[in-house]
Amino acid sequence: MKPTHTIRDIFLVGRLALHPRQIWLNALGLITAGAVFYLFTLLAMLLSGGAMKFPLFANIFGGPAALHIDGLARGVYGAGAILAAALLLVNNLASCRLAVQRLKEQRDYTVRQSHRFALRKSASLFGSGMLIFLIIAFFVLVIALVLLIGKIPLVGEIVLSVAIILLVLWMAIILLLALIALLNLLFGPAFIALDETDALGAVYHTMQFFKSKPAGTLAHLFVNVLFAGFAAAMFAAALLLSFFLTNMAASLIAGEAYTMLAARGMAVAAHLFPGAGSFLPYTLYGGLSDTGFTPGSGLASVMSWLWAGSAALLCLTPLAYGLAAFNSGMALSATALYHQIEGEDLLARRPAEGGQEAQDQSSPRQDSP
Repeated sequence: MKPTHTIRDIFLVGRLALHPRQIWLNALGLITAGAVFYLFTLLAMLLSGGAMKFPLFANIFGGPAALHIDGLARGVYGAGAILAAALLLVNNLASCRLAVQRLKEQRDYTVRQSHRFALRKSASLFGSGMLIFLIIAFFVLVIALVLLIGKIPLVGEIVLSVAIILLVLWMAIILLLALIALLNLLFGPAFIALDETDALGAVYHTMQFFKSKPAGTLAHLFVNVLFAGFAAAMFAAALLLSFFLTNMAASLIAGEAYTMLAARGMAVAAHLFPGAGSFLPYTLYGGLSDTGFTPGSGLASVMSWLWAGSAALLCLTPLAYGLAAFNSGMALSATALYHQIEGEDLLARRPAEGGQEAQDQSSPRQDSP
């Protein structure tokens, strides 16, 4: 798998992401982040005294119910969302690292090694974002200070009349830094996975790439997002067709017994995830709110939980593949942009003695999917 260091490398993403380790790694990341977010959501719902209900976004950010939700419940819900996003960032770093090692023909690189690298480099990942945040905070504080001075009679009017042009320029700088922060959030894991850089290096790479090739950087990002969504949709369509044919065959062979099992499985999903009736597998049997079945008891309950879990995994797989495609594409884009700007192929760089990559390659192989 030889990259051309151009935007045409996007056609390698499908093969790079369609690997059991990549899909497994991203599925683990989605499950972990989703479980954390779900637990924090349940805790926020308990703290709200029943004011928070599914769908959560409609209840928290608008509607009559939002007036009865206290700050603690909102804070817990927000903390869960932030923690889930942080876990996804660490997962993206591990996924980019696995993609880079596959591009380097390191086919024995495992999911465990990718996670180990991501944990060791997580400080650089979050530190780069914190560094840009502190720079933005400095500019915001200066603007706030000037505006506060502007409230002083006579002196404030003089200051504002002189500094208005500077305030406009500083606001433009803040908007530019916000864009760089977003690019760093998306490209940062790929830079760190490729160059094993620190927080300052990740920020430097982002600024350097955007300064040298702004259109190219945004084009790579747009193409990666578009292709990842397309790949996930195609993967989901194939799985949905397989699920439909399997259920048709099961219904014909097992008859009413399988239909009852599927209905009980939907009841389990409705209990765990209210409002999940639009998920792909469940749409084949109608909305979850229309079923009057219960999970049952004994063996019937166990089988219902197994059916619901299988359907949930089926929903998760296309998301994992789409995320793997996005991370693989970002790794390829970072490699191409670095080669075009710096003239060096990072994939051909030999690992420094005692460096992280050398440690990864020398560590004993761990079995993983």
